[in-house]
Amino acid sequence: MLTVARKSILNLGILLAGDGQSNALRHRLLAGLSGLLGLRVLFSALTFASTLLLARILGSDRFGVYAYAMAWATLLAIPALLGADQLLMREVAANLAREDWGLLRGILRRANTAVFLASLALALAAAAGSWVVFGHTPARMTDTFWMALPFVPLIALTRVRQATMQGLHRVTLGAM
Repeated sequence: MLTVARKSILNLGILLAGDGQSNALRHRLLAGLSGLLGLRVLFSALTFASTLLLARILGSDRFGVYAYAMAWATLLAIPALLGADQLLMREVAANLAREDWGLLRGILRRANTAVFLASLALALAAAAGSWVVFGHTPARMTDTFWMALPFVPLIALTRVRQATMQGLHRVTLGAM
């Protein structure tokens, strides 16, 4: 087991440090890695600052309602993807290599349509379910939950675009 780990580290070192033959790949990997790392640090700092600001402005009770509603919207966006993010990363890269632009355009169009319709259906089902379940809870909880539901298609379609950009070898741009 230890030798496998050593070989993996050695191979990664050769890939990053280079063996004289892989300059373009190394440059692309390092540029993507540094861009992603910078974006992750910036995103973490902005998320922390905005969460702190929202918690101060809204107070603990209302911030809890907001966080609950947004967590549901994010959670509902996962099944709304229908696995299209994984499919698109693979198929976009394959069609880019084959330069099959018609098939690429068709896959993107179908994936966007399917994800949009699935996310819309899930948001509507969640709205109907919340009407039944939240009928006896405070109106603020229900209203906030319903206001968060339009984010389900937005989050799902954003993930489709991120996967497409990753398939196009534009990982940093997709993360933005």
